[in-house]
Amino acid sequence: MHGIAIDNPQLTKPIECRYDVCLLTLNIESIESDGQISVRNLNGGRYAVFTIEHTADAVANFWQSFSSEVYSCGVTMDISRPIMERYFVKMVANGLCEMCVPILK
Repeated sequence: MHGIAIDNPQLTKPIECRYDVCLLTLNIESIESDGQISVRNLNGGRYAVFTIEHTADAVANFWQSFSSEVYSCGVTMDISRPIMERYFVKMVANGLCEMCVPILK
């Protein structure tokens, strides 16, 4: 599962940040909706992936410092695409999650 930030956590108060939840499927036509689920496509591309502890503090710290972390990796963030929080069952069971920051080639 992915969490996709709609608001920029560096500019929006944490209590006011909104997220989309993303479920991956290969066959979008197979999804049945009663009109309460919106469907949209995300553009692919390259991401810098950061593994962090799956805690509120670690996620908040990431959002406060990710731009300097990306810069220290020698890449440029692609601001046209959203940052995604990625949760795999095995990782969450081990107290971890991933932050996927879109980068330019």
